[in-house]
Amino acid sequence: PDVIVGRAWPAVFAVIANAIVPGTDSARVVEGLLNLVHLEHNLRLHQPLPTQPVELTITATGGEVRDTLVGRVVEVSVSIDIDGAYLKDAQLASVEERFAIVGRTGEQYLEPVNSTEHITDTPASFRHQLTVTAPASMHPFAVVTGDRNPIHVSGAAARLAGLDNGVIVHGMWTSAIAQLVAGFDGVAVAEWSANMLSPVLPGAQVDFIVERTGIDSRPGAGEVRTVTASVDGDVVLQATATMAAPRTFYGFPGQGIQTPGMGMDSYASSAAARDVWERADAHTRSKLGFSILEIV
Repeated sequence: PDVIVGRAWPAVFAVIANAIVPGTDSARVVEGLLNLVHLEHNLRLHQPLPTQPVELTITATGGEVRDTLVGRVVEVSVSIDIDGAYLKDAQLASVEERFAIVGRTGEQYLEPVNSTEHITDTPASFRHQLTVTAPASMHPFAVVTGDRNPIHVSGAAARLAGLDNGVIVHGMWTSAIAQLVAGFDGVAVAEWSANMLSPVLPGAQVDFIVERTGIDSRPGAGEVRTVTASVDGDVVLQATATMAAPRTFYGFPGQGIQTPGMGMDSYASSAAARDVWERADAHTRSKLGFSILEIV
């Protein structure tokens, strides 16, 4: 789903560029992009991603501006609609973004964007693990997504912004890869929330671990997966994915399956029975995508 976020950046940055400091008439919230850090990214799909080209209408709205312990936080809400029709069934996705301006801190509280009342926590269960090498250059990603913040593509600009090690990887690159890893088994991501905790340098080895940590009780939702991205043991991104409910099929195949392993005695003792079973197993594997022997 993060593939659609790049289409929203022009509207998002237009809102940020025009944001005014609360209590003033004209003081800009952001003097320039160099001190702007992507802090949090939240996305919810309201319908499956289109498989054919469609026209999108992007509407970005500025939210609260708060001086918190992590910096001055700017909130932007985005609605992504298909064909410009402002109807409930035309909304493709809703996005909530948070950016922090480093150095402008305060005492205001920053509450979570998403409610978790519909999520039942479960003991953490390992699902998947993958190591990915970050790009050596972020220029192609900047071109594709439209996020041309100079701290990602210019070493001089990055150092001017206080990044002594030079350019850093886009937080949205790490988020997008984490999203792909979360759906490692082909189950679609319906909702996504990612917190960017630390910068990643180009060429770094990023370790992703996926765990099931809960169940979402809303209609059409399935398990909740937590994705943790680390570099050299340090956590750089923590994300939560609500997966779409998988399709479930219930079938009644008739007599002969009252207990596990029924029919396997004859499979072991009779060459003729074994031949029937193996021909059946070859058929279900090639035509239906599963092993009947494994099921039995």
